[in-house]
Amino acid sequence: MKKIILLGLFVIGFQIAVLAQPVISLKATPKVGDELQITTIEASTLSTGLTGDIVTWDFSDVVPLHSQTAKVVSASNTPHGASFPNADIAVAYSEGLKMGSTANVTYEFFSDNGNQFMLNGLTTDNLVVNYSNPQTLTFAELTYGDRYKDDFSGNFKVNKSAIEKTGKVKVNVDAYGTLILPYGTLEDVLRIKTVREYTDKLVGTEMTFDYLVETYAWYHPSFSYPLLVISNETVKDSPKPAVSTAFYAQIDRFNQLNVSFETPNTIRSDEDLLKLRDERK
Repeated sequence: MKKIILLGLFVIGFQIAVLAQPVISLKATPKVGDELQITTIEASTLSTGLTGDIVTWDFSDVVPLHSQTAKVVSASNTPHGASFPNADIAVAYSEGLKMGSTANVTYEFFSDNGNQFMLNGLTTDNLVVNYSNPQTLTFAELTYGDRYKDDFSGNFKVNKSAIEKTGKVKVNVDAYGTLILPYGTLEDVLRIKTVREYTDKLVGTEMTFDYLVETYAWYHPSFSYPLLVISNETVKDSPKPAVSTAFYAQIDRFNQLNVSFETPNTIRSDEDLLKLRDERK
């Protein structure tokens, strides 16, 4: 594995640098007990906005579809913890997180060796995907203008058929500025663009499926989970259109940190979200 910094869908910590330009570090990685509310939003009409420094992204009027909770737990206390012996923690999604064509993700598994924070794999309702070559999520520091590359590999089974996954990732820290979400406005937010190209190969055959996933994720310096994710996935030579997915997160720990909002950081119920969605139709 190359010595790089890689953003997956999730986990990267921040600290504030000079002139309020965010800098990623290992200081705010997830902790057991952290809790979030994840709200899936209508993605088909979303624009990812501008690149560059001191940008303002206004997503205050996104259309919410559904919300669920996500909790950081000990990897060993999950149903598939034994399949990820090198993982320290896991993020558990109460109802499964849908991203692209991937079945609902129930758990994501992570490890920290003191120098790197890595994604070891994930589970869905019926799959266990173990990365023999994990994705590195954080290493040293990452700030606006940085670009990095990494590769990853893993394996899983579908209906008793073995699948090998191999791929590469390109990371571009392409912007920072102010992010406006339905629950408030946050300053000093860093945006990271990640392009993942990977192949799933049916072992023992020449059958392959080639994927291209372009993801934009926004992070705040005080916590390590993305505030907003917009992702587009295409399958090579497939007649089906690209799959677009998006969600935003509200973080319990923000209420304990020095994070200010123009509007209160209030967790909304599904009933509130449905009412808001109807108002915006």
